[in-house]
Amino acid sequence: MSRLLFFLLLLLPGVASAQTALTVATADGPVAVKVYAAPGEAPRPAVLILHGLGGDNPLPGYVSLAEGLAASGIDAWLFSYYTPSDQAIMFGPNADAHHALYETRMPAWAKKVDEVAEFALTQKQSSGQFIEGDRATGTAVGVAVETAKADSTRKVARTWKP
Repeated sequence: MSRLLFFLLLLLPGVASAQTALTVATADGPVAVKVYAAPGEAPRPAVLILHGLGGDNPLPGYVSLAEGLAASGIDAWLFSYYTPSDQAIMFGPNADAHHALYETRMPAWAKKVDEVAEFALTQKQSSGQFIEGDRATGTAVGVAVETAKADSTRKVARTWKP
């Protein structure tokens, strides 16, 4: 059922939603977050949309997904867990450096996702829950970070990402 909802939301035309830019302090440095908020003031669940290799340049489908979720009454948090230096290496030409970074930075990326999740739970409109998603969709980097985070903290069982 969640997979069907995911694909239906992707098909929604660009639905305008309130978008707020926030900066969340984490142990690994500040994280720029775009929150696509559902309308109204009632408490509601949230989804953390994790990028893959794309980093802070999300594909249009990620924004469409965030807008569709917001239109459906779910706050969507879109952010990059890469630091600027991570981003430079991940997009650089050196595949060995890319793989080494992936291996060494995975715990920090997972912790950063958890810290953003904790921050999201403190927001006024938060219902205190995240929507469970589907690990089978998305890119390898996003799935690996989400899996590492869930396995190490269990505070957020799973996150939903395209």
